[in-house]
Amino acid sequence: MTSKEIETVCANFNQNPTGIDEQKALASALGQRRCLLVGPDGVDVPRTVALWAFCEQTGSQGRRDGKTAGEVVAEATQRLPASPYSGEPLFEGKTGDGIDYSKVPLKKQRLIAFAALGTGRELGDEEDTLDAVMASPMPRKWQRLADELAALDADESETAQIMKLKIKQRLWWSKAVASPVMLAAVPFSKTPIAASNNTEVRKLLHAKLRTDSDLMAFMVDFFKDVALRVGSGMDRNQKENLLLQLHSVDEIVAALRMV
Repeated sequence: MTSKEIETVCANFNQNPTGIDEQKALASALGQRRCLLVGPDGVDVPRTVALWAFCEQTGSQGRRDGKTAGEVVAEATQRLPASPYSGEPLFEGKTGDGIDYSKVPLKKQRLIAFAALGTGRELGDEEDTLDAVMASPMPRKWQRLADELAALDADESETAQIMKLKIKQRLWWSKAVASPVMLAAVPFSKTPIAASNNTEVRKLLHAKLRTDSDLMAFMVDFFKDVALRVGSGMDRNQKENLLLQLHSVDEIVAALRMV
């Protein structure tokens, strides 16, 4: 395959991560190489393409922080697309009231989620909101919000990263963290994980989640209540303290088995 083909496969998967055709294409293109790099909005396409090209050139099987197609697909199948307006799960791309998001571009969905996570004053009812963002040109207030979202995407500050993670979370519905018994059967858990106290959990968090961004992504994916309470000035220790205050050792260890 070429770099352009890998780029297309990854972009298509980001657009429809629960689609069977997109999942098969990703698995066929990348196989068992650990070269899928995941960011706040799904597969980080430019970095994944670059890592894939590196693997092709060197014969490497990827990086420790990379994921296989099977792992990324497994994570996607545990979530359901959600309405960016309300966060409710979608069935066949539609809300319970029949609002259809199946053909709404990701860029537009992120814009609705961005507005919904704000004060809410920009939003009318859901149908009117969707009509407004799909209009060409968009109404002035929505174009202004689109400009603000573009500025946010270009911002690499911790506060901006947290907001981008919250937008990503808004587009997906998932159950609360499953019980340790359920998670123990997950097939892609690489090594046994166990801990009996906070100190051991901290060691596991540092071993599995080496960067602050990794920790935030983990909390957004598994402990949304914690991620939403993280303040912009909190350091890593404070974030871990908050996680340990709000959730048990067993819950955290169970979630780490999914990483």
